[in-house]
Amino acid sequence: ESEKQAEVARKAKIEADKLAVEKKAAEAKAKIEADKKVVADAKLKLEADKKAKAETDRIAKIEADKKAEMAAKADADRKTAEAKAKLESEKQAEVARKSKIEADKLAVEKKAAEAKAKIEADKKVAADAKVKLETERKARDAAEVQAKAKIELERQVQEAKLAAEKLAKAQAEAAVKASMKAQEESIAKSKAAAAAAAKAELKQKAETEARLKEMDRKRAEEERKAAATKPVGVTPTVPPAGTAPNVAPPEMKKGPVKAKEQRLKELLQQYLTDKITPREYHQQRAKILAEP
Repeated sequence: ESEKQAEVARKAKIEADKLAVEKKAAEAKAKIEADKKVVADAKLKLEADKKAKAETDRIAKIEADKKAEMAAKADADRKTAEAKAKLESEKQAEVARKSKIEADKLAVEKKAAEAKAKIEADKKVAADAKVKLETERKARDAAEVQAKAKIELERQVQEAKLAAEKLAKAQAEAAVKASMKAQEESIAKSKAAAAAAAKAELKQKAETEARLKEMDRKRAEEERKAAATKPVGVTPTVPPAGTAPNVAPPEMKKGPVKAKEQRLKELLQQYLTDKITPREYHQQRAKILAEP
């Protein structure tokens, strides 16, 4: 009994499922038909819109062509009016140009007359200026001759002055050279004298030392002999051999030869560089040479 009920329920469910599927199929079919109708309506609407747009574009083009034609006509009318105005302006300009040409002609004739009068006046002024220039040229030539003579005189005076200065400088240089030569000879003589004096002093010192040594030797010998003759027990005091008495050697004379020579050279350098005058040079030189 339970199986029968289950079979009945299963069959009922299958029948219900079948009815539901058929219902869904019918609904889908109805929807497809509706979609087809919508698509057909859309196509019809699109065709109608295309026709309406084409008609609208045609009408708009006609309107635009009319406007362009009207604008072209207006432009042509404007250009015609401008051409007429330009022609009228050119006519007036031609009249004005002819009037100006006539006025210019009169002005040129007037200027020509004035220029002719001015030329005549300029000729007269030029003639007067030429006479004046000639007079000025003669005066200028005379002044140039005087100036050249003055310049030549000044040049000769300057040359004489330069020659005198050159001669004085040559004489001063000769005097300086002679003085330098005399200084050199004097320095050489001083050096030679100093060397001779030093040599003589050295010789005298050597001779003095030799004499002292000889005297020591003789004294030692005499004391030795005296000691040999004296009683025993007396010890004579004998200085060591070679010991000389406290005799101060003669001092060498040291003259300011080098200092004088250096000062004379510096003085000469100052004179050659024009730092002192010839008179100052000779005064200072004589003062240095007069020093001991």
